[in-house]
Amino acid sequence: MTAEAVGQDGVRQTITADAAYLSIGSAPTAPSGDLIRGVDGYCPPTDQHPRVIVAGDLRSARFQRITTALGSGSEAALHAYYAARELLTKG
Repeated sequence: MTAEAVGQDGVRQTITADAAYLSIGSAPTAPSGDLIRGVDGYCPPTDQHPRVIVAGDLRSARFQRITTALGSGSEAALHAYYAARELLTKG
């Protein structure tokens, strides 16, 4: 994926990455796609495809805390890291 970023100095640059961590605000605003959403707009992790990792405050209203979002995002990054290296164990 690619994204255009504007630095504090106003210089624009294009960034290319294999994955991205998105901080999209405090409202349950999931990116478009095949995420399963509840009537409240949140995406319960247990209702998703096994390869989809729902993290942070998108999980449910009670997780709308910045530290939880950061911790959950770290959990998702580690999960993806270990899954990519086939080290992830069930349980």
